Amino acid sequence: MKRIAIPIFGDRISNRLDCSENILLVSIEEGEIKKRETIRLLQTNQSVKLSTLVDLGMDVLICNGITKFYSRRLSESNIRIIPWISGEVEEVLGWYLEGKLISKDSRDSDKT
Repeated sequence: MKRIAIPIFGDRISNRLDCSENILLVSIEEGEIKKRETIRLLQTNQSVKLSTLVDLGMDVLICNGITKFYSRRLSESNIRIIPWISGEVEEVLGWYLEGKLISKDSRDSDKT
């Protein structure tokens, strides 16, 4: 089972991971969503918040803005990061399940 984490603000992806208070944790098995839960992150200390994120046991993080500190630490924990994604959560999850989710960084690098 794969676990996907998405920082959310309402029904959209939060603009910045480090400022997000809610994380949607989605469990996917055989291409289908099996479980969803919203986790509140009220920690103000960035290191504690980061540790909490790692402890969620996610395999993939889909987010918009992410700091180098978060990116480096999550990558060191073998979490795949798909950054610079914005939009409605349901639409983005659909793209992910269809294998069509490409971060803006990837699109830009394809042009060079």
